[in-house]
Amino acid sequence: MNPNLSIYDNLGGAETLRRLVEAFYPRVVENPLIGPLFPEDIDPVMEKQYMFLTQFFGGHLFIPIRTVIR
Repeated sequence: MNPNLSIYDNLGGAETLRRLVEAFYPRVVENPLIGPLFPEDIDPVMEKQYMFLTQFFGGHLFIPIRTVIR
């Protein structure tokens, strides 16, 4: 790891986080114990998790459009 870079960049940035989320959530949905806790359409959950991890690990910020319009 390069201490001069964010965790986001050290992990590989957007492409790596997207692959991580896309690999993880199909397994979650298939799990008999926790799968039923998630909605049938998991895509919005995956997108929100991708945005959260991007911001949490030091990537760019996602600003809701309604905030920009005001």
